[in-house]
Amino acid sequence: MCRLKSGILLEDRVYIGEGDNHTDMLEELGIEDTEKNAERRFIRAELYPKDGDVFSPVDGWVWNVDQDITPDWYVPEYDEQRFREAVKTWAKDHIFIDVDGLALKTGSGCYLKNCSNVVLSGDANVTVMKNSQVSLMRGSSWVGEMWEGSRIGVMRGSSWVGEMWEGSRIGLMRGSSWVGAMWEGSRIDEMIENSRIGLMWKGSQVGTMWEGSRIDVMREGSRIDVMRGSSWVGAMWEGSQVGEMRGSSTATILNNNSVNPLSVNLCDNATIKDNRTKTIYQSGDWKLVLVENK
Repeated sequence: MCRLKSGILLEDRVYIGEGDNHTDMLEELGIEDTEKNAERRFIRAELYPKDGDVFSPVDGWVWNVDQDITPDWYVPEYDEQRFREAVKTWAKDHIFIDVDGLALKTGSGCYLKNCSNVVLSGDANVTVMKNSQVSLMRGSSWVGEMWEGSRIGVMRGSSWVGEMWEGSRIGLMRGSSWVGAMWEGSRIDEMIENSRIGLMWKGSQVGTMWEGSRIDVMREGSRIDVMRGSSWVGAMWEGSQVGEMRGSSTATILNNNSVNPLSVNLCDNATIKDNRTKTIYQSGDWKLVLVENK
């Protein structure tokens, strides 16, 4: 099992890759993953945080050798210490606590806690943010998870966030930026252009959607205040709400849920399609044409 932080012990050095897959690291080193080589050349090693807290001191992380056979040169106490020192060096460039003005332009597998005024650009990626504030994301930068009130000011380009939890917040999404899932009171103030959200759950909220912004699925009390332009919601479930729809915005209500289309203020050319009653709610001066199935 490959865990954070994995690496390969060699007799004369320690190799720490960007990821935590031992097989990938052996390929990067040009070493065949064979029993003979495991007996002579390498050791799959791991140093992982106790209780999963990556922000705890590396000195307290748990040591593990992830193979049954080891080379003759392996000395447990000595090799554990040199691997621990290598992970400490890795952590200096990947784990950031209480840093103000952090700028990341490249690299993977970073972790942020209590950081402020952070700028992510290029292909920089953050695995977890806790109680941290990112002022700007751009390029193809991404954040895996946002926790504990973490905040992003602006997302641009093709930047993305995997999951938002516990009151985390994004000020503005634009370009082709996207969020995979929003949970437990997380909020996005404004979405414009082609920005996208995959799934909204449990009280998550979007302030205003503009232009071609899109939400695939809304569930369990999630809410959108205003939809404008050609913004779009694929499916509304279980008490999810939209306050006002304008422009040519559209939303679809699926079966077996309590969404009330009459509670939405429809303006301009906005449309709601209610699959429960096979009813279309349409504002604007439209002509209805029924087309027979073929």
